Amino acid sequence: MPGYNDFTSLPIFKDIQKIIKKGKRPVVPSYEATLHTIKKDIPVFKVISVDTIRNYRTSISDEIHVVLYLPLKEYSKDIYPFADNLEMTFKITEYPLSPYEEETTKDTYTERFKAILKDKQNANTVNLGIEKYGEKDLSVAGFIEVRMQLVTRVMEPLRIKQISGTFTNITPKDLLETILYTQANMIKVDGKPLLPGIDIVEPNNTEKQKNIVILSGTNVIDIPDLAQNEFCGVYSTGLGSYIQKFGEDYMWFVYPLYDHTRFDKHTDKKIIFYTTDKSVLPGSEVTYREEGNTMYVMITGKTQYHNPLENEYMDSGVGFRLPHAKSFMKKPVKLTADGVEAKNSRLSHDVIMKDRQDNLNYAPRGKDYISANPYKAYSEMARKNVAQITLEWNHAKYDAIYPGMPCKYTYVDNGETKNLTGIILHTHTLISLKGNPTSSNTYSINTVVTIAADRETKNFEGVKDAEQT
Repeated sequence: MPGYNDFTSLPIFKDIQKIIKKGKRPVVPSYEATLHTIKKDIPVFKVISVDTIRNYRTSISDEIHVVLYLPLKEYSKDIYPFADNLEMTFKITEYPLSPYEEETTKDTYTERFKAILKDKQNANTVNLGIEKYGEKDLSVAGFIEVRMQLVTRVMEPLRIKQISGTFTNITPKDLLETILYTQANMIKVDGKPLLPGIDIVEPNNTEKQKNIVILSGTNVIDIPDLAQNEFCGVYSTGLGSYIQKFGEDYMWFVYPLYDHTRFDKHTDKKIIFYTTDKSVLPGSEVTYREEGNTMYVMITGKTQYHNPLENEYMDSGVGFRLPHAKSFMKKPVKLTADGVEAKNSRLSHDVIMKDRQDNLNYAPRGKDYISANPYKAYSEMARKNVAQITLEWNHAKYDAIYPGMPCKYTYVDNGETKNLTGIILHTHTLISLKGNPTSSNTYSINTVVTIAADRETKNFEGVKDAEQT
């Protein structure tokens, strides 16, 4: 990073100053929780931490871990015996981080979860020797930390929902919309449809499929992945499928994983990260501002950049060759007025994503050998064409991030402001109690964001370019 005087002369400094001056003051949550058994409702003495992992690349929903501070008596008598059927309700109140805010409370909301006791990390009643305690002894035995995993009430019924059938003359987008929306909303939670909204980014594959057969016993949550890798293909840059609460309701998102060009092409909500250096610009409680559909974020934590460089290209090639099953019976030549013209692209997808400077352009035959779905192979090429950037966002507004969100990473290199466009692939948010759990009510919040960013000057257009050759 440049020195202070050099840094303040760059355009990025003006953008960061605008965040500090016009951004929203952060809020921090305060948690109240109640555990529910078939016998009674048990107030939780203190929530120590809430750890939320959102893996938009390989998972379908949030992985939530909580640590609770509970009296030993309540844990042993009222909770552990009913560990196979627990639920928990969170009441979350958001307060301003600064005590000088005029408004003392920002927002309050509740949500109920399925709670799973993590036996391997919790002391059971036998190990604690509970049977040796009398009722009076338990009352003064103190507190223990109890670890649980939470499952949303949306995912609990949806993960076992199955489907089968045959769909004819249907595009990949219509297939996904039809199945995901209708099947999800056959289920009601508290008398309301399970998923009020489905958000599907426009696919690369818009061709109508003659027949798509879904075998009996297929899980509904597996349909997007099957459509991408087995049925017909959806995106040329990988596919992600994720269910997340965004705003007031849960939504099912389907999106391309590695299409970093979406930032400039679409008007969806997007985010710009500005990297800074604490030695040049001291940390600020205000780390973001919102304007229209864009959020501007100042990153003052650690930043890591991982670029596989030429390793994967050397190991698995810079392209692929894949015979096209649909045109396998077509003639490999084209009759023209000038005679016979050979054209291999009539029968095969032969793709080189980049030209190596040493001319070792290794493009092996695809793993499927022959296929009517080249999108899986194109997606693997797109994955190789991105770098991974990990950012620490302090005082984050983590719920403003949605699955597959387009983003831009702005940084300074040798005194020059540079930009990389990308897609958010993963977030990890830790909300933890500061101080002693018996007396503290203050929480800190930090989010680590992982993005897949462009590492080439040439944009990868995928199937469209390949079929035009």
